[in-house]
Formats: sequence, C-alpha cells, structure tokens
Amino acid sequence: SAGMGYVPAPEALGELRTSLHAPLIKYRYEWQQGFIGAGDDVSTPRRMTISAALTACDAEVRCRAVTHEGGNGTSGLVKAYLKSVGGASGSVGWSTWIKIADVGPPAVDLAVGGTSRLRLRLRTDFFTAQNLSRVNETWSFTRPLDTRSALPMAAHLGDVTLRLRPAARAGAAGLPEPADVPAAWSTYSTIALAA
Repeated sequence: SAGMGYVPAPEALGELRTSLHAPLIKYRYEWQQGFIGAGDDVSTPRRMTISAALTACDAEVRCRAVTHEGGNGTSGLVKAYLKSVGGASGSVGWSTWIKIADVGPPAVDLAVGGTSRLRLRLRTDFFTAQNLSRVNETWSFTRPLDTRSALPMAAHLGDVTLRLRPAARAGAAGLPEPADVPAAWSTYSTIALAA
C-alpha cells in the first residue's frame, strides 16, 4: 500500500542489525507513513535525531518501533516515541520505523507421531518450534513465526517434548483389541538436540 515499504533509514540505518538481547536475531527497520497512537510507550518521549532514536530502540528489548512527527526525509532533532507495538496509522506528516526480523525456512522439518500426523518445524539457529501442525492441514498449534513474532519477547513455543502413541482400534464389542494397545510411548524432544 502507499506510504509503506522498505525505505532506506536515515544515515544507512536500514541495514541489518543484531539484537542486543538475543544476538542470533537479525532485524532491520521498515519505514511506514503514520504514527502509533497514545500509550504503549517504552520510555518517556525525548528530542533526538532519528538515528539516536533507533539506537535507543535497539537498546530496549520491549521496543518494537519509533514514531515521530515528520516525513521519511526528516532530519535534525525530532520528538521520538519508542513504542512496544508496531503498526502505523497511515497519517500524512508522521513517520514510524518498525523492527522487522528476517524469517527463513525452518532448519528441520520433521514428521513425528506416526498416526498423529504431526509435523514439527524447528527454527533456524535456535531449534525451537517454528511451527507445530498436522500434515496437510492449514492450522497450527503454535503462533506463526513472522517478521514481528521473530523478535525478542514475542510469545511462541520454545522447546517441545512430544509423547505419542497410536490410538487403539476398537474390536467387535467396541473395546480396544489387546494386540493393538502399544506397550510404550514414543518420545521426541527438541531439548535432545542440545540447541
């Protein structure tokens, strides 16, 4: 949509950055036209350059965006608001720089559980759950990993241990067949990967 996109940040700050709080996470700032409304401030608004505001946002683990009055080409001092949420209003005359993390394909894609049809995708660099779903189904047990949820302090499933066994089949009387009831559970754990 108009007013949104990957626009080089002032003073070459559109480059990939490393989270100070989670060094394996890489992100950049994406400019969006508009402001983030009142509330959700990480700190008291201060007058500073846009470059200094983005550096201050880097230092705050809860910071997801910087919003200020002025367009994309604004220079000099601005009243910068460090925000714990993203999503600009689209209003002309305001700018918002939102942290966007790179999300790659999963490091490992595992079919676990046999008849459960579970598929576990593990996140690159972390080997925590990127997605846990059933094969050929569009829903997931976990929040999808996207450019915003990949940042520190986003809620998503971390290490996972699955304990699975096939369901017993009903016999003629509706009771489980003794030969079909497994003696043990199968266990799969991401912790065993020592990630």
